[in-house]
Amino acid sequence: MVNKKVLLALEMMGIIVNIGCGALIDEKELVKCLVRGEIRDISLDMFENAPDVLQELCALENVILSPCKLFTPKSCKNAIEIVIVNLKALFSNKSLPSPVIYD
Repeated sequence: MVNKKVLLALEMMGIIVNIGCGALIDEKELVKCLVRGEIRDISLDMFENAPDVLQELCALENVILSPCKLFTPKSCKNAIEIVIVNLKALFSNKSLPSPVIYD
């Protein structure tokens, strides 16, 4: 549904909110538009071939990927463990094993 024609019609001010499934957006065309500067930024939490994410999307700085639909009890437990390890390191004046860096 969201193909090259739709992406180009959005221009630089367009915003896509996908409340359906990842397959609604042609990710290969999306990458081309992002690289050429035809679309400024994109944030996705749904992927065309979930759970696999197109590697070209991962390499772009103007892309935010948030696989919130892929959370499982195990992934949540792992995230909590990472937070605990980071907090222990922080309060022990050690470097963080998994820092979050904000620009």
